[in-house]
Amino acid sequence: MSTVVEKMDKRIIEAIIRAVYNYDSLILKYSWIEDELRALVSNDEEYRALEEKMYELVSNGEIKNVRLIFRHIDSIGDSVAAVAPCTLTEEQWRRLEELTDLYGYAGYEDPSAYRHDFVVEPDRPSLDFVMHNLIRAWCVMTYADANAYAVYSAFNETYKLEKKFKEIIEDVEP
Repeated sequence: MSTVVEKMDKRIIEAIIRAVYNYDSLILKYSWIEDELRALVSNDEEYRALEEKMYELVSNGEIKNVRLIFRHIDSIGDSVAAVAPCTLTEEQWRRLEELTDLYGYAGYEDPSAYRHDFVVEPDRPSLDFVMHNLIRAWCVMTYADANAYAVYSAFNETYKLEKKFKEIIEDVEP
């Protein structure tokens, strides 16, 4: 982990914090993180290289407390990442991944309505909310705890961020 920490481009971490802040959620479409990275990197070539590195790190679980819990077959942007302000156990990560199997059900309650194509709406927001709150419960967050600030604090411990929280989110419109 220490080699990853030393080589980590802080803009990747900032993009994740910004996405959590912007959507006020610990469950994020990967495209939301990409959008925040794009806001931080104006050069197209540099952005593509950094985004490729970010995807590799997120999908391999090499960013502490961040995992890709659902891989969309056709669209990387529709994949789903979970961000935790604490260290989750492998069993907790596995439970989140198992819950994403429900993305394929029409309304969850009727197993005969299973559909093989991934549908983002309308099922996804309620399931994302459940997973978001599971992470909050596992991390013992109170109602008053701000998601983005909790994530910032956890990342700052590991990655020694140079910017303060307010500097990272100053131009984000939630």
